[in-house]
Amino acid sequence: QRDNLWASELGKAPVDLWLKMRGTEPTNPPNARSMRKFEAGNVFEWIVSLILKRAGILQESQKWSSYQYPGLLEVTGKADFIAGGKPDIQKFEQEMANLELPEVFKRNGEKIIRYFAQEFPEGLTEMPLEIKSVSSFMFEALEKNKSASKMHRLQTFHYLKSTDKPIATIVYICRDDLRMM
Repeated sequence: QRDNLWASELGKAPVDLWLKMRGTEPTNPPNARSMRKFEAGNVFEWIVSLILKRAGILQESQKWSSYQYPGLLEVTGKADFIAGGKPDIQKFEQEMANLELPEVFKRNGEKIIRYFAQEFPEGLTEMPLEIKSVSSFMFEALEKNKSASKMHRLQTFHYLKSTDKPIATIVYICRDDLRMM
């Protein structure tokens, strides 16, 4: 049992939240396939952390935060990353050369870092960064709507509210074909 909400639960069905907070065991827990999807998300987060670290813009990982409006439940959570600063392209290239990663990760990582350097010549504002891996069906729906999902926006809002950061970013990675948005 618990008396707080996780940021990742914001926007979910109230009955599900009530049962979770009461400590009720789920009658339909995630199956092995669902658990592998969660693990795929962890792999994508790890790859992003490699890129951010090697570029010198990873400030923190899994930063715990809490916020509570008066009279309401406390919301807690862990932002995937806090990123910010000026990317070091040379450091990135040198360190990535030493890792035995598939070329696609090195090539795309470099594109991302060069994009940051070009678009933010003074460096990125320090911000929470949420990485979400989704199916191609979900990716296409998000792309069509040109908006992050409501639940992901609520989760990211918590990280903004609890850290006093002015901006955050949600990155979607398609598990089926590695598209990013």
